[in-house]
Parts: sequence; structure tokens; C-alpha cells
Amino acid sequence: MAEPESEHRPKPYRPRPSPHPSAHPRPGPRPRPTHRAARPSVSDLHLLRAHPDVRNRCLAALIVPFVLYTAVLLSVGDLHTYLVWIFAPTITAGVLFGALLDRGHKRYPEK
Repeated sequence: MAEPESEHRPKPYRPRPSPHPSAHPRPGPRPRPTHRAARPSVSDLHLLRAHPDVRNRCLAALIVPFVLYTAVLLSVGDLHTYLVWIFAPTITAGVLFGALLDRGHKRYPEK
């Protein structure tokens, strides 16, 4: 005679709870900035859009170092090394642009 099947049934899988629930807290929603101009890039763009004198000075600060660099290399006759020293006007333009933006923020503070 066949033996009856045992009454033992496998238990369904249930994940065990973490021993320390506070060890892995769920991140909450990120807080939204209360004022949009609190970020520097937004306030810089606002300054450039609102004040044409600052915008023109910053544009000149980006163009003039490259024009002077090109003129110097043309006058020296060493134009084939143009890309070798291109970092010089790039850094100069960035520093001038940042300085003029800072000066514009001091001249036109946000209300």
C-alpha cells in the first residue's frame, strides 16, 4: 500500500524585516527652492537679461581676448601655433566675464 503524502507544505517566502529599520530611512521629497534667484546661474541670467550694459560688457569680455590673441599671433607671424596657446584667451575671457558679472551684481542688487 502506498504511503500517504505528508501534510508538510512549504511555507511561502516572506522577506525578513530589517533588524534596524532606521538604518535605511526612505528619502523624503526634495525641498523646492523658495526663491528662484537663489541659484547663482539663475540670478546671473536674470542680470544679463535685465541690464543691457552688463550684457554688452560681458560680451566684450568674451570677444576681446580672442581678437587680441589673434592680432598678436598675426603680427608675430606665428599663426600655426594658434591652438597650442588657445587656453590663454579662454581663461582670460572667463575671468573677465566672471569679474564683470560680480560687478554687475554689486551695481544692481536684487530686491
